[in-house]
Amino acid sequence: MKKTSYLKIIFLPSAILLLLVPLLFLQWFDAKILQSIFLGAALCFVNYAVGVSLIKYSIDKNEKTFQLMVFGGMVIRLFFSLILIFLFLNFLKLNQNYFIFTIFICYTYYLIVEIYYLHITDVNPKTE
Repeated sequence: MKKTSYLKIIFLPSAILLLLVPLLFLQWFDAKILQSIFLGAALCFVNYAVGVSLIKYSIDKNEKTFQLMVFGGMVIRLFFSLILIFLFLNFLKLNQNYFIFTIFICYTYYLIVEIYYLHITDVNPKTE
């Protein structure tokens, strides 16, 4: 798989979000709605970036370390995301519907891309 096609898969949601910026100036969206969408997408992208970093770090390690880093990291990132979602909704007063829907869509999308990254990566952890 070419690296450029993988990069297109990663940045597709970012491009879609950038297309929403002119709609703010056309007053199709309220600023709170756009803020909710961007924060939800940013949270998911950071979650994805940490996940891919953990995969890249653990790809050459032994099998036990690889599984601990990938699956343990997934659980830690999920709880960290839940805490941030709770804090964002309580303290930033975001539009809850747009924020949660954006997180649902982006989290699902980036999780699929993360699994796809594992699929195209030559994963051969060392056995002990």
